[in-house]
Amino acid sequence: MAAFDDARVIHAGDDLPVTSYTDILAELPAIKAPVLALADSETPGAVASAIEFILEGLHLTKRLNKEAAGAKATYRGRG
Repeated sequence: MAAFDDARVIHAGDDLPVTSYTDILAELPAIKAPVLALADSETPGAVASAIEFILEGLHLTKRLNKEAAGAKATYRGRG
């Protein structure tokens, strides 16, 4: 994913406040439209769930690396 080419790192997990996911949308404008379409809402909880779903999908399709420790995950480009 081109948004991760510059060694960008995104943290996700149960320990993050749900509102921190709105910062991710500001950092990664390329995923805003898919997130809002998937969430079908702009509530922080729906946006957080959609972001985590998309990041995990990008990881499972080998477009992002993921490091997981307990309930925390770190996503980064495959470069």
